[in-house]
Order: sequence, then structure tokens, then C-alpha cells
Amino acid sequence: MKLMLIATIIVGSTSAVLADECHDRFSELLVNGSAQEGSLRLHITQEIVGGKTSLNYHHSDGNNNGMTEMIDPEGDPWSLFIGDNMYASTDKGQSWKLINTWDAEKSRNDMKAALTKDSADAKDISCSQEEIDGKPHDVINGTYTSSMTGGATITQTYWVDPSTGWLAKSYSHYQSEHFETKTTQVVQPATLMELPNPE
Repeated sequence: MKLMLIATIIVGSTSAVLADECHDRFSELLVNGSAQEGSLRLHITQEIVGGKTSLNYHHSDGNNNGMTEMIDPEGDPWSLFIGDNMYASTDKGQSWKLINTWDAEKSRNDMKAALTKDSADAKDISCSQEEIDGKPHDVINGTYTSSMTGGATITQTYWVDPSTGWLAKSYSHYQSEHFETKTTQVVQPATLMELPNPE
């Protein structure tokens, strides 16, 4: 009886440690993303439930600057983020118009602070494994209430290569009272790129 009680305590303690590690991993990915550096290309599919589905490439230079290239609908404007400025192009990047200016560093810090707070109360967190193109990936999943969007519920899933730490894919399911989206991002390394000069 005593041995069974000790075994139960050990199993329970181990499960609690693993659950804490999984929660920590989910929080780290939610707040900071993965460890990859340098230029990236994200293939993004976004479905507005009850509306349209759009496809785009987002090119990042690894220094918080990036450009969104629309694939479908092909005629939708492209976006460019350089420093504190956001630009838009209606001619596939041939010319750019300044749309908005803000404190980008403050915005990133505010977002990280909000996500840190939100992730602390995340629920339904799980860690498992799944193959992508025949290679095992860690799958980290959880649901949190977003303080930045008026209390919307967001379920976030990450696929990470355990041998390199590479975040290969992510999925986000956003649900609010009147709006719902499902977004998948496939992350690819890219050659060092030079973003357009909007001036």
C-alpha cells in the first residue's frame, strides 16, 4: 500500500513537471516566437469564416522589417513595414504610399507584455509529436483569452523541429462574438533580401 502511494505521488509529480514545461514552452513561443534568425518567407493562408480566404507571402528581413505580397486575391494591396512606417502598394510593389506611422518598438513591447500576461492563464495546453514531410516535429498547442482584442479566444498551435528549434508552421484560430478567422503560416528560410525603398 505504501509503495503504491509513493508510486502515485511520483507519477503525479512527474506529470505536473511535464505540464509546467509544456506551458512554459507554449508561453515562450507565443511571446517570442522561435529562435530562427535572418531572412524568412512565410506562406500565409487566412480564412475569414463566412467570408473569403486569402493567400500571401510575408517576407521578413530579420530586423523587424517586412513586406506582404498578395497572392490571392491577386489585386489586393501589398504592405511594407519599414521602421516606424507602414506603406501600401496597389501596383505590386512598383510604388508605395505611406499609410501609417507609429512607435514600432513600443508596439512590440506592449504586445509582448500583453501576451506574457495572457499566456499565464492559457488553458488546454498540450505537447505531442507529429510528422511534417516525414520528419518528426514537436506540436505545442494552447488556448488563451486575448487582452489586446477585447477578450477574443485564440487557439494557437506550433510545429517545431526538435533537432534545430526551427518553427516550421503555426496555426491560429481566432474567435470573438462577431468574427472568426483561421490562419496557417508555413515558415521558410530565405536568402538575404533587400526590401523595397519606398522613398
